[in-house]
Amino acid sequence: MAQRGRLFLWLPVWLGVGIGIYDALPFEPASWLAALFAGSALLCVILAWRIAGLVPAAPLLLLPAGFVLFGFAAAQFDTARKPRLVELPRRASQIEGNVQAVDLLPDGGRRLTLRDVRIGEDESLPRLLRIAMQPDDPVTPDVGDHVRTKALLQLPLPPSWPGGRDAQFESFYDDVGGAGRALAMVEDLGGGQIGVIAQLRRDIDARVMAELPGSEGGIAATLMAGAGGAISRQDRADFAASGLAHILAVAGLHLATVMGLVFGVVRLGLVLVPRWGLILPCKQIAAVASLLAGFGYMLLTGAHVPAERSFVMACLVVLAVLAGRRVISLRGLALAAMAVLLIAPDALVGVSFQMSFSAVLALIVGYRAIQPWLLRMQAIEGAKGWLLRHFVMLGVTSFLAGTATLPFAAASFGQIQIYYVLANLLAVPVTVVVVMPMAVLALLLMPVGASFPALWVMGKGIAVILWVARTVAGWPAAVLPWPPTPAWGLIAVASGIVLLGLLADRVRWVGLVPLAVGIASPFVVQSPDFLFARDARAMAWREARQVYVWQANSGAKYEVADWQRVWPGVHWQPMQGCDNGICRLRQGRVILVSRAESVDCTAKLILSAVPLDDACKGTAGVQMVDRFDVWRNGAYAGWWRNGRAELVSDHSRRGARPWVPVAGEAAATANPVAASE
Repeated sequence: MAQRGRLFLWLPVWLGVGIGIYDALPFEPASWLAALFAGSALLCVILAWRIAGLVPAAPLLLLPAGFVLFGFAAAQFDTARKPRLVELPRRASQIEGNVQAVDLLPDGGRRLTLRDVRIGEDESLPRLLRIAMQPDDPVTPDVGDHVRTKALLQLPLPPSWPGGRDAQFESFYDDVGGAGRALAMVEDLGGGQIGVIAQLRRDIDARVMAELPGSEGGIAATLMAGAGGAISRQDRADFAASGLAHILAVAGLHLATVMGLVFGVVRLGLVLVPRWGLILPCKQIAAVASLLAGFGYMLLTGAHVPAERSFVMACLVVLAVLAGRRVISLRGLALAAMAVLLIAPDALVGVSFQMSFSAVLALIVGYRAIQPWLLRMQAIEGAKGWLLRHFVMLGVTSFLAGTATLPFAAASFGQIQIYYVLANLLAVPVTVVVVMPMAVLALLLMPVGASFPALWVMGKGIAVILWVARTVAGWPAAVLPWPPTPAWGLIAVASGIVLLGLLADRVRWVGLVPLAVGIASPFVVQSPDFLFARDARAMAWREARQVYVWQANSGAKYEVADWQRVWPGVHWQPMQGCDNGICRLRQGRVILVSRAESVDCTAKLILSAVPLDDACKGTAGVQMVDRFDVWRNGAYAGWWRNGRAELVSDHSRRGARPWVPVAGEAAATANPVAASE
């Protein structure tokens, strides 16, 4: 009975299952299937409601089926409404468009996000385009300006290896159609219109960077206006290595601090007037005021998925306050999860969604489990008791949230942080007590030009956090490499966390089984023996604890850097045994051909950086992957077993989906003719 009463909590899980099934398909289903599944889902829900009295088990069967179908339909509808991918020119082209966003890059340059883009004379791009300006470009376009320049364009990059990060999937749902770099100075034609929020964010960013330069200013601008481009790569790496990366991503911690501060100030201000304190519902008024402040802060910082999730939770908290119900609950989390998945079904496979909801689930369930122990601590009176309780709760919060998100962070970033609990014990209090209150005060004082004192104090708090991040990141073994987690392993981790959080009583401990399987999955799956880049400009071969890598004219730097996640903790060195355009491996059974005149058909496996045409075709027992194969099928991975290679291509792994360009479109990023010139 205890489990049956939790049926509502499982609805977002079944919704996510339907979305996951759609995302995992190797083909795009027929368009009419979404309407059929949506109608079937509605029918299941209606039947579950109408016949629940006659058949008590009906909801247990019909509601999961209905929400799985609805999740599938929601994901397919969301994909269908996205603009199509357009093949980009292979050569430098003149582009113009309206500036939607200006991001400061860590090297001091600027990146423009353009909308209403025109390429050449009459070709339009129905998606956004991101262009990196030249570092010495003196032009400073504003949001809303109409700009023009000459640029070299490419589609979003595909995975650097089969199973790697799919930036094309992310860009497809972000409405991004490509990226590039300007080959000339940007011509600002002006005449654009800028939205109120965009104008406000730009003004705040400019004011903060003018009054608080350096790393402190970049982080302050991120927390106040979501402008995170000015944070250096090294600072981001230190925050990630110390387990403090969440401080740079506006989410629950920041929103809760802002809303809690506004709630406290408004409620205190009302009760200080005796008459108001007696006749007005001060608590409810303060709750509504904090919700409005949270909504404004979310819009100001870009309304990213973690902030959206936190705001949905905040709405439920305010409703609970107004209704006199429990403020934080699993039902509220379930509602927030369903809202986010319906608004953006693609968020399911994003690390932001996974980390956010796993952290909140762990906090709710964990604090309920230790509540009797915390109540006993209430008996300790005075300042000693207050400090002890807050220190313990901060440690528990850091441990629960950090541990619940660790598997997802490891899977996405390829590393785990050892000292994250200690780093958060030091940095989070400074964020909550100093940095965020001063950020709110600075925002309030900016209209009258008096924000400098608040920004100065905020900068000192950020300096302390930077010191913590840099110090902890420099400790021995602060970061340990983590091999790639297979998709089924990540599903097992999520299943384990869900079972631990949503099941009641001792039955929940069954979740430890899939959780352990998921954590162990990277060490169970055999990593590839070799990888071949999507543009055939790099190849890496693993031999025991050694990886030999070949690069054409130092090309494919992004791919080679990403490949290091596949084989963590091994020694990398240039490929040996190369002569006259041929590199020989496995006693000559495997060769890499780097020049067209160096074809050798005596090997068992031939990896060619140039097109082989008809060379070696028909030779018995010879496997070949050449320039045209990777152009058509993307990057390759292979396992050497029993004297033969088991090959997997990127396109065979991802299938024929709207976010996977076909060979003609892929030519914009991997043109075999251009690359071989």
